[in-house]
Amino acid sequence: MSTNRSFEHGVRRIAVARSGALGIAAVLTAAVFFVSERMLVQYGALTGTGLVDAGASGFPVDLHVLAHVAQLACVALIVAIVLDAELLTGPAIRRFEAERQELSAGAAEHETAVRRLKETEGRLAEAETRFRSIFESAGLGMALCSAEGQLLQVNRPLCDLLGYSARELQQSSLLALTHSDDVPNAAALLRAIAGGASGPFRLEQRYLTSDARTVIAQVSLSVVRGAGGEVLYCSVQVENITARRRAEESVARYTANLQALTLTDDLTGLHNRRGFRTVSEPLCAAQGRSRQPLMLVAVDVDYLKAINDTWGHEAGDRAIVVVASALNGSFRTSDVVARVGGDEFLCLLPNAGSDDVTQIRLRIASRIARELEQMPQEFPLTVTVGVAIAPPRTPVNLDNLMREADRALYAAKRGRPMRDLVGARLA
Repeated sequence: MSTNRSFEHGVRRIAVARSGALGIAAVLTAAVFFVSERMLVQYGALTGTGLVDAGASGFPVDLHVLAHVAQLACVALIVAIVLDAELLTGPAIRRFEAERQELSAGAAEHETAVRRLKETEGRLAEAETRFRSIFESAGLGMALCSAEGQLLQVNRPLCDLLGYSARELQQSSLLALTHSDDVPNAAALLRAIAGGASGPFRLEQRYLTSDARTVIAQVSLSVVRGAGGEVLYCSVQVENITARRRAEESVARYTANLQALTLTDDLTGLHNRRGFRTVSEPLCAAQGRSRQPLMLVAVDVDYLKAINDTWGHEAGDRAIVVVASALNGSFRTSDVVARVGGDEFLCLLPNAGSDDVTQIRLRIASRIARELEQMPQEFPLTVTVGVAIAPPRTPVNLDNLMREADRALYAAKRGRPMRDLVGARLA
């Protein structure tokens, strides 16, 4: 607006200056005209009557006056033009040109800013679309909540898990849905977030459904903060692990009753074949709902008969105990380790896949080596390992999984000396 007013004011000044110059030129021109007209009329009248000689001196004087007037008119016009060019028109034109360039530069910057804004808006819209697609199509419950735990957005799997509609959940909070025994932990987490913690956080929580059931969930929470460090929102992922926990609880209950049910091996204290089946079948049944793979490791003691024949059956028993102790110390308490035959062991590992195979082999070898260091008698001890893996969300038949592990084990044995062999020799 200020630029437009300046432009209009400059144009007005130029118009006034040019009008004044033209007015002066017009006045002087009119004066010349009237003087010359008067002289011509008088001179004609006098000449016609014979009263004035054509060579009279008055005519040249008037003509001289006319010449001066005309000269003054020309000078005045030139001065007006020069003044107009130097004082009005020239600076105004230069100013107008500068203002035009500024406007052009401003328009270019504005166009660039608008283009960048549109590109940014496009990228934001694309990111929003991708996030929305992932958010809605995820196989597990997802939600966005405030720093106080108020639910802002929820997806369909979370609604299905808890039995509420999206509107009902958005009118609730994480603390309101949490089991009363777990509320202190959830409240402590929210206080930590308010105090500046950003996570990500992983914790196990129990939630109450609309029909008063309790579901056990693995919760992953990350915090998104603004430039000033304020909490914009929290991203929450909720995975239902109720079946897994129930299966693990069943394993724990079965483990507590193993002695009474004679499900253990007398020599090693591990599960025997019956105990292995009793504990492993619920885990296999739950595998159809698990999001993680299930691994079965078959272990066979090499040359046990030769050890018995050479060093005696007591040495053979010690070899079995060494391997059993090594296996029991190599796996988690939630894993199932069993001696299912004279020299055969089976180990069922929930939540273990192909990425864990190398680490498991190294762990077994290291444990066997440490166990052998405590033995006073020298004899070679190696084991062969076969592995079978059940993929996630796939119903598992324990017998089929055992057959696959046995095939892998005997394939390794047939491949000597390049077979899959782990172990150590007595030091």
